[in-house]
Amino acid sequence: MFVQARMTSQRLPGKVMLDVAGRPLLAYLMERLAHCHRVSTVIVLTSRDASDDPVADFCQQRALKCFRGDLDNVARRFADALDHYGFEGFVRISGDSPLLDQALVDRSVDAFLTGNHDLVTNVFPRSYPTGQSVEVVSAPAFRRALSRMSKPSHVEHVTSYFYENHQAFSILNISAPAQLREIRLSVDTRADYEVFCRIVGLMEKPHWQYSLSEVVELYRRGAAQAGLAALT
Repeated sequence: MFVQARMTSQRLPGKVMLDVAGRPLLAYLMERLAHCHRVSTVIVLTSRDASDDPVADFCQQRALKCFRGDLDNVARRFADALDHYGFEGFVRISGDSPLLDQALVDRSVDAFLTGNHDLVTNVFPRSYPTGQSVEVVSAPAFRRALSRMSKPSHVEHVTSYFYENHQAFSILNISAPAQLREIRLSVDTRADYEVFCRIVGLMEKPHWQYSLSEVVELYRRGAAQAGLAALT
């Protein structure tokens, strides 16, 4: 499983290392992924640029696997990691998803292993909240796509080529039981960060024990307490 993380976010610089209740945001995601049943290897993919040294230091301090590659060509970073580890496929997770439901990862991996798909995703179209995105990608299909990527957006967003050329690939989309796409559980902005802090403040048990439906309930409670309009 590859967790994509960097410090140079334009909207919220250094977001993956922001402190929330005594530990960095990235720690929440890694703790949840440690409870996956279908994937045992989790590797943080960051860049070789000095700006991402804090991410590498975090991994070293916690004895987490870390692979460093190209800063801007993120797709190449993924390909280099595939070559380095010799995997036949990978799960792509974004580092700004601290409350990703690990059960969703397990479900996606099961669908990938029991089907014959190039890509199993839950964003084509999106029905889950942001911050709950999971993509399981076949390595041969990824290398085929990589050789055809021609736009900056392709190499930056890693899988956008698949969606733009979906007729050329076998793609299985997993949909949420209810439409939740308007809920923001990713941390892209200061406002997202404040929402995440409110959710964590409402938790009464270890965060990884909260399912997605329970997190959504906390999201709505937090919005109500803050006097904000809860979405959906």
